[in-house]
Amino acid sequence: MFIRRRFFILLLSSLVCLTGGFSLKAQVRDISFKHLSSREGLSQSPVFSLLQDHQGLVWIGNREGLLRFDGYEFKKYINKQVERKNAVHNDIRAIFEDERGLLWVGTSSGVLVFDPESKQFSPVSLTDTPIVYALLAEGKVLWAATSEGLRRIDTQTKKLLPTPLNGTGSQRL
Repeated sequence: MFIRRRFFILLLSSLVCLTGGFSLKAQVRDISFKHLSSREGLSQSPVFSLLQDHQGLVWIGNREGLLRFDGYEFKKYINKQVERKNAVHNDIRAIFEDERGLLWVGTSSGVLVFDPESKQFSPVSLTDTPIVYALLAEGKVLWAATSEGLRRIDTQTKKLLPTPLNGTGSQRL
């Protein structure tokens, strides 16, 4: 019995060595990088946010607005409805794509929704105008990490929701 077991282990070890193992070889992939600069249309402003959408387009948020890169060229989108008194700036800090393909854009003064089809921005009404650092979705609710704390936004109505600070289950923060 002992000899058979030893022979089996030796045979199995030999087969593994002869066949090169069970896919133990490292997968080698050719990865290439291309440096993009202002020559290709990228603005000189620092990049704060990147998103690759469901179509493979890359969206870039910086101080000069929202840029779309299709792999060949850049296209800049600017909120032209900016008013001096109550401006929602083009200084984009965070980007999130919802299930409808709308881009939720966190800026230095609140949240905008950008529709890539109509190429239009629409503001989301927050009670204040905080700097938005990050956006994260949970179902139909969008969480915004801001300079004034967490904000919850209903993505269907674009309305601010109360943020519970205590509770049980999914309502607990």
